[in-house]
Amino acid sequence: MVNTRAKRREITPDGRGTQGEYDTPTRNSFFNAFDNKSPRTSISAIERRLHIGHGTGSKWLKDRDKFGFNGYYRVRKVSNNLGPHPRHSPRKFKALVDPAQNPVRNQRYEAQIAFHDLHLKPRQLRYNLEKYTNKGRRYKQAYVQKEISKPNRIKRVDYGQTHENETVDSFWQFCLFTDEAHFDPASQGTGRILREQGQRYNPENIQEKPALLGNKVHFSGWVNWHAKCDKLEFYNDEEEYVEKPRRPRKPRKSRYETEEDWNKRLMEWEAQIGHEKVVKPKGNSMTQEYYVKRLLPHYIDAIKDLSKKHSAPISQWRLIEDGDGSHGEMPTRCKQLIKGNGSPVKSSLW
Repeated sequence: MVNTRAKRREITPDGRGTQGEYDTPTRNSFFNAFDNKSPRTSISAIERRLHIGHGTGSKWLKDRDKFGFNGYYRVRKVSNNLGPHPRHSPRKFKALVDPAQNPVRNQRYEAQIAFHDLHLKPRQLRYNLEKYTNKGRRYKQAYVQKEISKPNRIKRVDYGQTHENETVDSFWQFCLFTDEAHFDPASQGTGRILREQGQRYNPENIQEKPALLGNKVHFSGWVNWHAKCDKLEFYNDEEEYVEKPRRPRKPRKSRYETEEDWNKRLMEWEAQIGHEKVVKPKGNSMTQEYYVKRLLPHYIDAIKDLSKKHSAPISQWRLIEDGDGSHGEMPTRCKQLIKGNGSPVKSSLW
């Protein structure tokens, strides 16, 4: 390299033509010569004899002391990312979990790969998402978070405070908890969305509830400290009724009306008469009569079996119900009795 400076001084060589990294046989020749050298032979003499750069032998000896048997081989640089270079930058994978940059986050991995033209397999995409984001993957979408109503919360707190000092041996083992549940297939179509961990209830990650089809499956069960029901009891309160439409008043024939006009008015009246239709009660409620005949006997039989098994009188057992509409619609008069703390419903002005 030609020095073109005005004042000649030493410059750093460009490195072309210098010795590259020594191979494994050269390293082994140095170690053999060092292990078999005489006490008066120096490391520099061995380096000159084997045409090794100055100081290289001392470095190899330090590597052997540090790495042991691996020090006899050429040491590769330690890398955090083994294997080939990634096909996409980390910013690409962070953009996939961003709602503003990925409009197909609710689709499967294959669809997202095709949309963004990623040359990856679904398994590689999952690996890179977990690596370059905060555990990003396709999580189950959340509905609007449901909160307990204030009256329901007050009842639960009061029940807990009333029985907080009760023990298992004296109280809780004799309680039979029952419940009725309702399953709607339309409400179970929960989708999945690509997001990071800890962002479940962000507005852009919450799924809109689909329209309910009204086809529900009703089932009930019970649980106790000692046992639980062997199988769920499926039921259907078929209290459908036929609703007759209100019949319009039949017209009367006038003495001044012709037979043709009268027949025309009569046909119009008949056209206004509606048809009978079958009405199915809305909601998940059932009648008390159906509850007593269909579900309550199963709970009573369970108490009898537990009473015999644990040698406890039936009077000691308690049937715990949550008191919602699923146990039967309470008649209006009973509701008034409860609301009035047992006072007569009929007053002097009845």
